Amino acid sequence: MASEARAKADAYDARSICYREMGDLEAALNDVNTAIKFNPNDDDLYFARGVLPAFNNQFADAILDYSKAIELNPVRPDVYINRGSLFLQQEMYQKALDDYKKAVKYGPHLVRAWYGLGAASSELHQYNSAVLAFSKALEQNSVANSDNAGVEYARIYYVRALAFKGWGNTNAAIQDFEASLASPDITEEIKTDVEQQLSLINQSP
Repeated sequence: MASEARAKADAYDARSICYREMGDLEAALNDVNTAIKFNPNDDDLYFARGVLPAFNNQFADAILDYSKAIELNPVRPDVYINRGSLFLQQEMYQKALDDYKKAVKYGPHLVRAWYGLGAASSELHQYNSAVLAFSKALEQNSVANSDNAGVEYARIYYVRALAFKGWGNTNAAIQDFEASLASPDITEEIKTDVEQQLSLINQSP
């Protein structure tokens, strides 16, 4: 009976993923809800359901599901990364920092874990820690793959430059801003931000 219930849960979960990829989030949510009824102790299902409301900025529902996934599997780094991201977006920086610390503890190879730790540290004005975390993100970014999503080099250099600037190390900040501009993956948005930051530094007495 248990194996039959798990098989049904897997089937609904698989169809939920298809609906999500098609953009039908309501159908995806209905299927993952059904999957959870068949297998209520599967952390993957709560993680999958948490992703769905996050698409629509329904942070409270997403956080509840990520928290349940963590309760069932407290050493899963990707859940901490996702929940930390939601905390960051809600300006709950200490909670975000706590989640990203867990993420790097259980997934020290994950670029997004180090990047998030740097972002949360910066928001809390812990610039030294932010620089170290962003440096680690750059290091891990060189070995990013499909199982370890990377972040644009230009973006990491840019945010590390901001951390250096906040820390008071203008020379290091300039070097990172220039590294960001030289990165082949730079976007127009980041380029504009970097150029504005360099202009502000040049205008400083």
